[in-house]
Formats: sequence, C-alpha cells, structure tokens
Amino acid sequence: MGDIKICVIGAGRWGKNHIRTLFELDALGVVVDPDAQQRNKIKELFPRTVCFDSLENAFQTNFDGYIVAAPL
Repeated sequence: MGDIKICVIGAGRWGKNHIRTLFELDALGVVVDPDAQQRNKIKELFPRTVCFDSLENAFQTNFDGYIVAAPL
C-alpha cells in the first residue's frame, strides 16, 4: 500500500484489529484515543506509531481515510 495512510479513531477492542492490519500493510497514519493508557499500549505493540489524544490534532494532517472504531 505504501503511500496510503489511514487514521484510526479508537484503540480499544476493535480498533486494535484495524491498527494491527494497517501497521502490517504500512498504511497506518495515526491513532487517536483519549485514554493515555490505550495510547501507551499501542506504542508498545506497534513501534513508531504516532498517537494523538484528540481529533483536532489528527485533523491537522490529511489522511487518505479514517476508521472510527469507538463505542457509541
């Protein structure tokens, strides 16, 4: 995939699945989750992953797509 970058919003149960797949495809842009503990887990599991605590930070960069994996 290379040049495609996707932003994943939510690093919980389903978000981790999306994050893992995109990381393996080299298509992961950033991860957004308000929970610092979740962000730290993601950084441990997927080195070099950029994480933000708010959507406003993520929206300052253009991505090719967004996945929302957050509870309603």
